[in-house]
Amino acid sequence: MSIRSRLAVGIPFFALMFIYLCLRAYLGGIAPQQYSRRGWSSEWRDGRAVIASVLVNSPATGVLREGDVIVAISSENPALTRLVAPVLAQVPPGTQYKMVVSRDGQTLEAQLHTTTIYTNAPTGWAFILFMLTLLLFLGAGVTVFLLKPDDEQAWMLALISATPITVFPLNPSLPMPWWMFFTALLAQTLTPIFYPVILRFFLVFPERSPILKRFPKLESLTYMPFLIFMLPLITLRNVLSAFRLSPPWRESFMASTGNIVIGLAVAYMLASLAAMVIN
Repeated sequence: MSIRSRLAVGIPFFALMFIYLCLRAYLGGIAPQQYSRRGWSSEWRDGRAVIASVLVNSPATGVLREGDVIVAISSENPALTRLVAPVLAQVPPGTQYKMVVSRDGQTLEAQLHTTTIYTNAPTGWAFILFMLTLLLFLGAGVTVFLLKPDDEQAWMLALISATPITVFPLNPSLPMPWWMFFTALLAQTLTPIFYPVILRFFLVFPERSPILKRFPKLESLTYMPFLIFMLPLITLRNVLSAFRLSPPWRESFMASTGNIVIGLAVAYMLASLAAMVIN
């Protein structure tokens, strides 16, 4: 690959990884302070707003029931006063509100509050340290790429350093604008390039492996399992999950392809370790 080609591929790739890192910082550190859970969801039934579900272990548990008819909601924050709304509300955690519901002909009042959105990311200083670590990986990759854009080994090392940023997916429960959504989807789909790249890296680092001297076509074949199996399967899996599509074959497809992807990833890593030892 020429320097111009590496720059044409590398600059958008690292820009994508940086945007993904910013999204992770926002969705993991900022958004949980701007959004919170109501603890229930509602829907229209026969022209009335009705409680559709109540989250377990929420302030609404034991207070509201599925099928309760919502009469009124009052709060200082107007974002909470919609009768039919999703579980998430764009209000800080702990926001107070009062609900009036009708159940079996009786009118009931309840004083409730929103709760913090659960995320799988660390919080506080641990979150800051986590983000700085990811930034360090990305910065190392970009630095190596800019210092030696003409070096093939440096190019692969830069890719290897940047891809761990997307190993942990973003919180799917938080709302995202369409551009955030597609940026995250694209970044997570391209992440598995890590596996063929690390294998090829150990085949040529610190010098070309004797295996390549005997089988020169092996170098280009390292990408074939990724291109033929991993990339299409992961792309389809991400699309099904991101758009919440539920075709009849979804469950069996997700289970079987998950095992295939994991098996290929393990095979790539074992082959990389073998190449490192041999080389």
